Amino acid sequence: MAEAAIQCYQQAADAALEAGDLSSWADLRGQMSRIAADQGYLKRAADLADHARRRGGTRIHPAVRCWLHAVGAHHHAGLDDARNASAALNEAWRILGHCDDGEIPPYIGYISPMEIGKWAGHTFVRLATKRPQYISDGIKALEEARAVWPRGAHRGSAEVITASARIHLANGDLDQAARHAADAVRIATDTDSARNLTAAFAAQSAITARRQGR
Repeated sequence: MAEAAIQCYQQAADAALEAGDLSSWADLRGQMSRIAADQGYLKRAADLADHARRRGGTRIHPAVRCWLHAVGAHHHAGLDDARNASAALNEAWRILGHCDDGEIPPYIGYISPMEIGKWAGHTFVRLATKRPQYISDGIKALEEARAVWPRGAHRGSAEVITASARIHLANGDLDQAARHAADAVRIATDTDSARNLTAAFAAQSAITARRQGR
């Protein structure tokens, strides 16, 4: 029900815009971009995230701008646009240091080095499919994200571990990739996350196909 979800986000974004809350509007547009990316519509996803960031500019909270850059980096990486992906990721890291101003909106309160590290990992996973030079960066980013991931955020860890499975698959380390994928499936099952379970199963299928030489 991706399109229905996008419509709901759009209605909320319209309401935020009418209320003059550009930060909330931009965040909601960024959430729409995530759904579009999950459905494989990466150009649409990149356009949504970039438009939200550009229209809001410095009028939106730095935490939202930081997150939009990080998410946008992933979308551009999926389009094999390494230049824009790298620039967006660098900007996300730069802005991160200016986010904690005591006025972070609650809906983006999770912004942290851990969150940006997660999106850095996602970005490098995408880039590494055609550009092997990004594999080591992806492994490093995801190892750092897992190391600081809070124990209480068990559900969200499946997303990071699935990305780790994919970057090790790109590196040809099938045993390590399989271990990460199995962990991700277990966590997604335990936390009843259909979205994470779908991604983890897809990683397992890709690993199996590689083992069979397909």
